[in-house]
Amino acid sequence: TIPLRNVYQVERADSGGTGSSVDSGSILITTAHHTSFLFGNISDRDFLCYKISELLAKLPKEKSSKALNRPEEGEWT
Repeated sequence: TIPLRNVYQVERADSGGTGSSVDSGSILITTAHHTSFLFGNISDRDFLCYKISELLAKLPKEKSSKALNRPEEGEWT
């Protein structure tokens, strides 16, 4: 299981060698932690890439500056 909030990029992976015309139906998923997952033999790869991309676009964007400006619990003001 890969949490969607950790997914950085989804792309088609053409794993055929140089000059190969074989389409393996692979998808490469890269996480925000620079970990890559390669899934092969996906029958409808284009549809799956589209749906994952669509879901990623719907995720709320975290505001890192908002978290940094928040006072720590128990901190004196």
